[in-house]
Amino acid sequence: MRLPRPRPALVVTGLLVAGTVIWLLDGGHRMFRPKRLGVVEEGRIWRAGQIHRRLLPDVLREHDIDVVIDLARDEGDDADEMAERQILDRLGVERLGFEDLGGDGTGNLESYVTAMRRLLDARDAGQHVLVHCAGGSERTGALVAWYRMLFEGWSGDQAWDEYLSYRSKPPKDDVHPTYVNGHTDELVRRLEAEGVAIPHPHPGRFGPAGAK
Repeated sequence: MRLPRPRPALVVTGLLVAGTVIWLLDGGHRMFRPKRLGVVEEGRIWRAGQIHRRLLPDVLREHDIDVVIDLARDEGDDADEMAERQILDRLGVERLGFEDLGGDGTGNLESYVTAMRRLLDARDAGQHVLVHCAGGSERTGALVAWYRMLFEGWSGDQAWDEYLSYRSKPPKDDVHPTYVNGHTDELVRRLEAEGVAIPHPHPGRFGPAGAK
């Protein structure tokens, strides 16, 4: 029995659909929507992942960004990362970058101290700030969680819920909350030593039940 041959149009359509799905899963949607862009403080502070180079200029102009705090390591071969530096320079936007924070949100606490201090100084000066890392959830999530709890009075549960909302799926371990909780007191000490007034220096536990 001879089987019918597939129609060329159906084959092409199937390939296009499959290719589109793979492209979207591989991050192609970043070309149309800024990665995990969200508001920390309305009209003043925003957060995100690495924004595609085609979208970044419009995002910076739309929100009148003055300072970009980049918590991601310089990978050297990331086209969006390299383009960001050129775009910021062209638009006259200040960039503060760090090289010693890991993708899981852990790393040198001193970098978080410096980032928080710059964020607060910019906020107090009326500047608009964009904080981002590569994915927009771990390093950015740690800095924002501390900002929420220490300066806005959020509970640990509230900050944890927001952290989860910027992830595609729940974390498999407690590395992130353990780091945040384990370094909160030291972060407070470092900031206070630099003259920063912290309105809520003793926040509740950040993370799921049982987090250290």
